[in-house]
Amino acid sequence: NVIKLLPELIKIYPEIHYHCVGIPTQKEEFISIALKLKVETHITFHGKVSDSHLQDLLQSSDVFVMLSSPTQTGDVEGFGIAIIEANALGLPSIGAEGCGIEDAISNKKSGILVTYNDSEVFLKALNEILSKYENYKFEAKQWAKQHTWETIIKLYIKEINL
Repeated sequence: NVIKLLPELIKIYPEIHYHCVGIPTQKEEFISIALKLKVETHITFHGKVSDSHLQDLLQSSDVFVMLSSPTQTGDVEGFGIAIIEANALGLPSIGAEGCGIEDAISNKKSGILVTYNDSEVFLKALNEILSKYENYKFEAKQWAKQHTWETIIKLYIKEINL
């Protein structure tokens, strides 16, 4: 979904670069889409990386993006722990509405929720984050602190004891 938005993003941000990290199960399909859209020079497919390399990639980024969409069978992204991990490093996020990602973003604070295939809405969200970057960075870290295991385990225990 991010690759499909790149042609519009490149018009405004010609230096934009999308770092795609994760198990490369659909890499060939994604490369094909990138070639068709002529955006392949703006993407790096890293595949699975070490924790330290992932941290380096996150720290060199401006915004974390997860635009998951429902599969043909109706499956959707779960909670989106990767968003919280990025937030912990002060990286604001843009995530898709309509799946578990919604629970991982404090909308208009740690990041912004968008329709996954709407380039205009995505651009508006990106511009909002970049124009108030320090605030979003601060809020992202605060949001992540609310999701540490030390905090979450207390909620589990409270729920179990009800």
